[in-house]
Amino acid sequence: TNSSVVRTFNGGAFSAENFTMAPSGWVGGIQAGYNRQIGHAVFGLEADWQWTNQRDQACVFGCQDQLDFQGPNKLTEEHKLDWFATARARAGYASDHWLWYLTAGVAYARIETNGIFSRGLGTFNAPLFPTTVAPTNSTFDRFGLALGAGIETAISSNW
Repeated sequence: TNSSVVRTFNGGAFSAENFTMAPSGWVGGIQAGYNRQIGHAVFGLEADWQWTNQRDQACVFGCQDQLDFQGPNKLTEEHKLDWFATARARAGYASDHWLWYLTAGVAYARIETNGIFSRGLGTFNAPLFPTTVAPTNSTFDRFGLALGAGIETAISSNW
């Protein structure tokens, strides 16, 4: 959940609004790793890199019916996940054609935010002046933990 406040030129607040972003879209990438089995114990290292177009957008101020409303103010926020990567260790127990495992490591992601503040003077369908737009853009990186557990099964003796 994010919070946004639009301020007037003299510092007063027009509005304080909360909104939730839930980016969705495709994910694709590559993964590499190595596992070593000693008896029933399995130990390994894995890394992956994922590209994505996951994004979400929210209108958080002055968001009346935008098809007809040419009103004074509107703030649109967009969040986009550009890519993410993990590097993990893995430990597990193998029996027959099954592998039960735990994995843990670090995660890293690149996130982009865009904001567009539109300000116009006028009323419905009759703006006095064209709308002006003040875009903002920022990119930042996030670090975190990658934790997981899973079960794998063999399809054949080599897969």
